[in-house]
Amino acid sequence: MSEDILDHEIISSLRTIGKSSPKKDFFGDLLKIFERQGYDLIEGIREANQQKNLNMLFHSAHKLKGSSKCIGAAKLTSYCKELQNLSENTEYPLQRCLELEESILESFRLSLKELKSIHLQ
Repeated sequence: MSEDILDHEIISSLRTIGKSSPKKDFFGDLLKIFERQGYDLIEGIREANQQKNLNMLFHSAHKLKGSSKCIGAAKLTSYCKELQNLSENTEYPLQRCLELEESILESFRLSLKELKSIHLQ
């Protein structure tokens, strides 16, 4: 299941980097930052959709896309990329943006669960 959700090459690289890091729990620290910032950015996406603010939507989707890519949350990255692309349109495709908002939240939660499980291994 996690093969579709996560990019295991990125995760493996992060874990390798973590082994040589002076920080005790490099990967765990990254997960905490990803979780905290992720929920904030998803809230930004929700607010942007409510306000129909394409600029805010673009920036929140772009930031979450970057974070999710860096930590290996592949499916989440894909949803964020689609939302970011939609936000560049002059017309606001509200229904699709709302659908993506829900998909992003669901994918974020699932990615976080899978990443935490990997972290405990």
